[in-house]
Amino acid sequence: MLRRAPISRAYALVGKLVWKSLKTATFSVAKQRLPDTLRDHRSKIESLTAFAEGKMTVGNAADVYLQKIRASILLKPRSKEYRELMMDFIRRSWPSLFETEVRKVSPRDCELWLSRYQQRYSPSVINNSIGTLRAIFDQA
Repeated sequence: MLRRAPISRAYALVGKLVWKSLKTATFSVAKQRLPDTLRDHRSKIESLTAFAEGKMTVGNAADVYLQKIRASILLKPRSKEYRELMMDFIRRSWPSLFETEVRKVSPRDCELWLSRYQQRYSPSVINNSIGTLRAIFDQA
């Protein structure tokens, strides 16, 4: 962690020289924010390396999708929360999906999940979940 004297901002240094503002001038607050910033940066790097190696799991693609959703300025906060809620619905109804590689998920697997999922939730939740799954697969 570095601190710039004239501005008195704290910055996180990750691996190579990457300057990421911790958005505070207080050192104690910067120390608390540093682990979260490092974790976010490392997860981005892991997703990129998995994508480059061609072994991206659905969980990695979902992380990339969630990062894009959170960073989007076009979506309102409630829309972002709803997209994350859809991700939680999918994660609870199909837990093994997020550990499998994207290329190993077949249309038949999706149809089986959908038949189980349709019995428990309303059509609007089902359609939004399908849209979320499509967006996740588009990240891969």
